[in-house]
Amino acid sequence: MKTVQEIIRAGRDVEDRLGCALFPDLRLEDLGCLSIEDLRRCYHREIESIITLHGLLQSGMAPADLSSVVQTISIHGRERPGSRREILGFPVKAIGSNIRRQDIDWNQFTCEQSGVCREGDIVIARALSSRGSINQLEDQAGREVRIFEGDHFMTVMGNRHSGTSEYGELTDGQMELQPDTEVDLLCHGGILGHGICIPRSRAVQTFFKVHVAAILRNGGRNLNLLDLYPAWDKEMLPSAPIIFNCGTSAEIGKTTSSSSIIRALKRMGKRVGAAKLAGTGRYRDLLSMRDAGADLYFDFPDVGLPSTYTSPSRSYPAAVTLLNKLNRGKVDVVVAEMGGDIIEANIPSVLQSPEMMRYANGIVHSSADILGILGSLQRYRDFGVQVPVMLTLPKDRNDAGTRERLQQEHLSAFDVMNMRECDQVVGALLRCREGESIFPV
Repeated sequence: MKTVQEIIRAGRDVEDRLGCALFPDLRLEDLGCLSIEDLRRCYHREIESIITLHGLLQSGMAPADLSSVVQTISIHGRERPGSRREILGFPVKAIGSNIRRQDIDWNQFTCEQSGVCREGDIVIARALSSRGSINQLEDQAGREVRIFEGDHFMTVMGNRHSGTSEYGELTDGQMELQPDTEVDLLCHGGILGHGICIPRSRAVQTFFKVHVAAILRNGGRNLNLLDLYPAWDKEMLPSAPIIFNCGTSAEIGKTTSSSSIIRALKRMGKRVGAAKLAGTGRYRDLLSMRDAGADLYFDFPDVGLPSTYTSPSRSYPAAVTLLNKLNRGKVDVVVAEMGGDIIEANIPSVLQSPEMMRYANGIVHSSADILGILGSLQRYRDFGVQVPVMLTLPKDRNDAGTRERLQQEHLSAFDVMNMRECDQVVGALLRCREGESIFPV
């Protein structure tokens, strides 16, 4: 099989005989947009499985026997490894959720104990203690795994410039690692770097310290998260209407708003694509969108970027690729959540992009208080945003007092937990077109 279409046709033949999908998290149709080089690089195990099963099918094997083969070769890449899993000779307790691919045979790679690492390079870390501001790692299933002294876990190098959580980075975009170099865990999803600041609200005011036990190598260079995915798209495809979900900081209810918007869209019978376009990768947020009913859901680690605290030359094409990935899934509407605040994580590059904003029907915005709302509206004006901005009632505030103050400013807000109000706002956004007032409809 020399072409992508030949592989897809062979896979469909096998699925038709089995009466079910081969891969629960991958539709064969989604492979059609890839080049044969990207397909072989990123989905070599799936290709091998398709070729093997199609050959058995051609030899006359009965569907029941074919099903037994499917179970035997475990083509879904799922396993239940217990508390440890041996990777390159190390007893790995968990793989951070920033590494989304679950079908990778990690033992096909090699490793080094020292070297220069850059953003997205994949490493195996060993915990130096059981104590730190973050001592749990979110694994690939979205479960938080407690990490103790001596535990090994797999993660990536990167940056996190959070305004509410841990702040750290790779100095000058890289870090030279020796076996005794201390590195800090910057987030639950699994990003390592040089820790700079911890919020005063944390009970523990020291970073969770690790040594990098192994730097994974792919041929003659470090294995990077990007190596597990096709190359980023260079231009944006025509898109379904986009509803952006933004705010003034983390932890003010944006994911709750996203879930309410998605549920309202599902009540309208829409096929919904959900994305987190900015922030620090966390699978928990995507799972919330899935639970709300999103038909497709991705964020930047799903295209090989650990966080959007990076250069615009990396974050913007990753965002384009994410939106293209959703639109190839034939969604009716895209709900795009932006983590953190609207002035960091390269969010301005999205909100000021004519390429993306031409498909925007509006922005749902959350702030902690009235002055935060007024400052945010001014910043949207500064960005040149021309689509409607719909305001949510700040959580943990008095709704009556909020509405009164907003009326004084000729503004209004809605309650994301009120089904009727949410349906009205989402319905209005679906009718919006670029060029209307920035103020709430």
